[in-house]
Amino acid sequence: MNAEEKDLLHRHLNGDLDASEQAAFFARLHSTPELRRELASMATDEMLISELVLEGRTIAKAPERRRSWVPASIAAGLLVVLTLLLTLGREASSRVLRVASFEGSVVLHRDGVANPVYAGQDVRMGDRIVTSRGAAVLEQKGLRLDLGPNTTFELCRRKGMEFLAAERGSIRADVRSEQSRAFVVSPSGGVDTKDALLRIEAGPERSRIDVERGSVELGGHAAPIPSGNSISFGGKEIEVSRLINRSTVEDAVRRACAFLESRRSDLVAPITSEKRHGSAPRRTYSELALLALHRSGLPDSDPLKAELLGSVRGRSVESTYGAALQAMTLAEIDPIAHHDRIRLCAQLLVDSQCPNGQWDYAVKLAVPEVPTTGRIRRRGEGPASGDNSVTSYAVLGLHACRRAGVEIDPDVLSRARGWWLKCQNGDGGWGYNDVNDRTAADASRRTATTDTSYGSATASGVASLAALSDFQADAPSGEAIRRGMEWLGANFSVDRNPRKDPGFVHLHWLIGAARAGAILATDHFGSHDWYAEGADFLLQAQRPTGQWTVEQGEFMKAERNDVLDTCLAILFLRRSR
Repeated sequence: MNAEEKDLLHRHLNGDLDASEQAAFFARLHSTPELRRELASMATDEMLISELVLEGRTIAKAPERRRSWVPASIAAGLLVVLTLLLTLGREASSRVLRVASFEGSVVLHRDGVANPVYAGQDVRMGDRIVTSRGAAVLEQKGLRLDLGPNTTFELCRRKGMEFLAAERGSIRADVRSEQSRAFVVSPSGGVDTKDALLRIEAGPERSRIDVERGSVELGGHAAPIPSGNSISFGGKEIEVSRLINRSTVEDAVRRACAFLESRRSDLVAPITSEKRHGSAPRRTYSELALLALHRSGLPDSDPLKAELLGSVRGRSVESTYGAALQAMTLAEIDPIAHHDRIRLCAQLLVDSQCPNGQWDYAVKLAVPEVPTTGRIRRRGEGPASGDNSVTSYAVLGLHACRRAGVEIDPDVLSRARGWWLKCQNGDGGWGYNDVNDRTAADASRRTATTDTSYGSATASGVASLAALSDFQADAPSGEAIRRGMEWLGANFSVDRNPRKDPGFVHLHWLIGAARAGAILATDHFGSHDWYAEGADFLLQAQRPTGQWTVEQGEFMKAERNDVLDTCLAILFLRRSR
């Protein structure tokens, strides 16, 4: 970049260019990738900090009780927010985009006033659009933006720069012409797009750009990234992975939901096959199916989804799996509306922890009224020991509670972390229990699980320690997580649970790997692109009638495997977390 270009860039950022100079700047910007990268690196942080922090805007609406973790969410969102810069020249000051069509609930916020949008309405700088339960299409000179449900973004101008700050949700960006050239900016630089089709999934912790047509030039990458790849933001680095055809995934999920609808009676049938220290706790597939249907994108008005939500909220919670899955599900659907139930699940889990830091199958049922505010504190103890499978679900359930604004007794978290650190094997993996702890081991009643390292147990250990690190960032878990990730990279496979026979808790392994990858914000275990490889396997394994039946052997024979497998497959394809 020469001295003239540097001068233009600085004067542009300061808003000092007149009309002719501004036109010259845009022309130079369109033809000079180096100038675009320099613009992105100089402008992005300043614009986003000014817009999101100094002006006090939060990433997402949060209830008063969640105030303690809102600053952390803002910081996380600031690091991974995607911005779509619309360099539309002088006309942008009068009109940036126009509402071509919309459906459902779409609201435009302008000058502090919120009103429903209408077709043909101009969307200008400073406008904020929320598609809470709707969708909208915005167009302008060869640029088309399809906004999915639950998308929040704002059109902004700062020192002559115009941009769209996507805080959350889904945007399909179709860039067709030179006049509407777009730039997607990440913390590391810019993405130059021309005649490209992008799908942007923006979130406060992790965001993704799928390149479905054309190619993009990403700041920091030597070569353009062609179509068929996905760019993810949110971890320590930007990752590029293979893109799985979205329409193929959508069709697979649609057929899977139709199968679950045909088996709705099985979703609420009691399962009491697991026990260790007492009578078997009652559980059903209701929570798991509700989470899968929610992830699939079904609206709350869907009859099966509404029925399952009523079932989940209307009965007692007897099992650790039930409490954990209920917390995970309700925290995703609406953490504010279901806050009371999430706190109940948190109290059940906290009270049921074993002295050694594990959890067993059942939860303690005698729970006094749970306070509506304040920290969830321990009111009892669980049995002597449990196992790593159910313990990982308990930890993920508490993680969901915390994300919903529920503060958890630190001693519970410390015990759980201590257990996972203690039972890690020398090779970096985990087994069903601690191979050296006789109080926890129960090999006499097991024929399939082992305490030596295998895939699903190791994925559970990595995901659990990563979740616990979210509670306390400086917790001494980094080395254990690194060793676990190395084990997963060295042993990863999709045709079986690593180090186990084919069919042994196969989809529990894949969903465990998905949870570990999602919490750690990584698309790779070693050289393996876990989502692309797993999705390839699942899309080929789906039955013509929509379900999956992958589990084999005696270990899971009491379960209705096609229902369980189908729920887990949906969650994987929807990138479970």
